[in-house]
Amino acid sequence: MASCEGKKGSWIRKTKFYEGLQASNFKEMVEMAGLCNICTENGAENFAKLDTLLANIEELWHKHNTTDCPIPDLTLRAKKYKGYLLSDFINHLEVHSQCATHCMRWYLSPEPACPSNEHPHSCHSCNERWSLISDIKHATVCLNVKESEKTTIQQQLAQIEDSLNLYISHLVRGKYQRNQFLNQINNLRKGETIISRLHDEVTISTFT
Repeated sequence: MASCEGKKGSWIRKTKFYEGLQASNFKEMVEMAGLCNICTENGAENFAKLDTLLANIEELWHKHNTTDCPIPDLTLRAKKYKGYLLSDFINHLEVHSQCATHCMRWYLSPEPACPSNEHPHSCHSCNERWSLISDIKHATVCLNVKESEKTTIQQQLAQIEDSLNLYISHLVRGKYQRNQFLNQINNLRKGETIISRLHDEVTISTFT
């Protein structure tokens, strides 16, 4: 237990962070300064890089290939997948789920926390993450350009994929930490206090 006397901070029910938690609104939470550079750099900016890369591949395809260009379809799929990550993905995450890509224990444990037979289901929307990257790689291989140009595209795609993995990990951690934090708050007993600190902002929650 900790005393609130002499602590500089605000009651948690009055903070924007708490309002974001209660509203289950991760977007509102990430608007806080310093909280979500990961969402910007590995989320929005990374998808913008993917759009640019696909546009570049499409331009090369029309210039050097004679077959139908697959890029418009890939661009549409990328847009749909981005929308899925920003909405349904977080809502489907659970501490433990029969779907591996919705199971936070599976994501967060250094060693497999769940036997493989506990994940009998597979989410098509989550699997699009790998299918999309694979199909972009295949389109790159099919380009009638120099190998050096293909290598450059493949390197850019690898960086985009790495950032995508970081973004997904960040979304999972955010949902898991939010759940744990709310669980601690909901189970506070009289006289107990939770103090959390984000950079220079101190947040205090006390049950009296």
